[in-house]
Amino acid sequence: MPSNSLAEHHVRVNATEHGYDINKVEIIKMVPGPAALIALKQGEIDGISAWEPWIAQAVVQGIGYVPKIRVFDNSIGPINGVVATSREFAERNRDLTVRFLRALLEANAWLTANPEEHARLALASMSIERAVALKAIENFRYDEKIWLKQTRIYARVMYQNGLTKVDTSDRVADAVDWSFLEAATGKPRRDLGME
Repeated sequence: MPSNSLAEHHVRVNATEHGYDINKVEIIKMVPGPAALIALKQGEIDGISAWEPWIAQAVVQGIGYVPKIRVFDNSIGPINGVVATSREFAERNRDLTVRFLRALLEANAWLTANPEEHARLALASMSIERAVALKAIENFRYDEKIWLKQTRIYARVMYQNGLTKVDTSDRVADAVDWSFLEAATGKPRRDLGME
């Protein structure tokens, strides 16, 4: 797995929360991709923790599977990315920011409802097989929420693993302005991941 990455952090948090001894696992640091798949196929490694389309590739090739306990079945949860801008830009361009979020959410909903077209669009920019694209689409979901509790937990994990010099977990809420997402979705922040 990629060294000191979200993939590794998920595995380590899972170990703690699901009661297995991570010290009995030899973690091999490697970038997900062809080398990891070759190592898995040749039996040089027993598993990979990575992002799509690499997991789907392993499943389609018949050299891997998605286990019952998924990598994000822990207190960090399925957080994986964020859309952000500077406060200054967002405040100066409030209407544009809300329209961008609304367009992104509508595109994500459309892609979710149209997996064949989603795969076609993925294939236009990635050199993977159609079956891999469809399997990757099955393995993830778009999410409009800002998971505040999980983000706090992950901020602490990042500090514990040396990715930040200061524990910023108690300041995560200071970086979130819910008003844009509320305006884009028409939902209150309590329905959008706020505690």
